[in-house]
Amino acid sequence: MTQEKDLYKWHGNLFGGQNCKQPQGSSSSSIPTMEEDIDKAAEALVSLVTSYQEVKHNLPPHENLRDYILEYGEPLKKVLTNTDVNVNQNRIFLKKEHVEKSFLPLLRNDENIEEGIRVCAYDMHDNSYTLMFKKWTKKFYVLNGEWKKFFQIHELQKNDVVTVWIFRHSKSNKVCFALAYQKIER
Repeated sequence: MTQEKDLYKWHGNLFGGQNCKQPQGSSSSSIPTMEEDIDKAAEALVSLVTSYQEVKHNLPPHENLRDYILEYGEPLKKVLTNTDVNVNQNRIFLKKEHVEKSFLPLLRNDENIEEGIRVCAYDMHDNSYTLMFKKWTKKFYVLNGEWKKFFQIHELQKNDVVTVWIFRHSKSNKVCFALAYQKIER
């Protein structure tokens, strides 16, 4: 599948009103990874969001959506560590600086990051995962919950790269994440 087709399929999951559903087990050999340039993927995602808002639902365009996503909605790119893919840990550490600059400004006052925010995360293969987005102590931000399912289904290992986007679901207005990955050659 090309990146454009993947993003249109992904767009259907992100904005098509689907609730979190349990992922179906599959082998990574049957799942293509996202190897395209992250900037191109972000541009395509912005285009799809704008298209969805303007064409499919006759919603007024968010004039600053493109600028906001490109300036503040920059995806977090994380090289996985041993602890990120340890089944006994079941969490991924997120870069504090990035979370505070790009993710926290999207939270509402009633969403408490210290208590944790239940979020739905989508991958590019019709799977969704219920995760908890949380601040641990004053130093760390994590995603846990079904994180272990995500990295096991995609057979991710140390040094593979996960890219994380944050957004609000167009119908529920709840915080969601989009997850992509790139496996390194072994």
